[in-house]
Amino acid sequence: ENSNDAIILIEENIFFDCNKRTLELFECHRNDIIGKNIFEFQTSSHLRSEEEIESIKRRFVMTSTGDSQFFKLKFLKPNGDIFHTSVSLNVVILDNKKYIQAVLRDITEDIRKQEEIEKHQHELEDLVNDRTKQVKEINEKLLITNIELVNQKKELETIVERLNIAQDQLVENEKLASVGLLAAGVAHEINNPINFI
Repeated sequence: ENSNDAIILIEENIFFDCNKRTLELFECHRNDIIGKNIFEFQTSSHLRSEEEIESIKRRFVMTSTGDSQFFKLKFLKPNGDIFHTSVSLNVVILDNKKYIQAVLRDITEDIRKQEEIEKHQHELEDLVNDRTKQVKEINEKLLITNIELVNQKKELETIVERLNIAQDQLVENEKLASVGLLAAGVAHEINNPINFI
């Protein structure tokens, strides 16, 4: 009675007894549970598929042969709320009668937190994927810009080389022009005395 977990005794697939935590968890009265078939109680088509019901039946059969079971299961409260539980099934003998003891622990909050964590993980993964995509696009643009800059550098180097060649030619032409002027000046200076003579 003082357990924080719901404890239910089951005899031949019928709810035989339960503690007060069970009534709190299911938010119902004893007469809503005791005497009900476990496969009819709180079942709903959107909660349990035929495959899941068969799996639960197999677990009860395995438990009755002494093989303890542990699994997760969701239930529907009378008010329509869904809650998640971890279920532990064991065989107990009371007054020379064999019962299956089901211990249910409410893990609804844990499931909600797990779903929230998974949601945040998906959001972070999407954000990382978006950022990665943006970085790849920026990287591709930078590579293209880098290629363009390399090509422009080569063009500038070619232009500088041509300008250096043109400058060398201009210097050579200036030298030749200076030599020509000097020769003309010398010829003029020589020509004047010759003319006088």
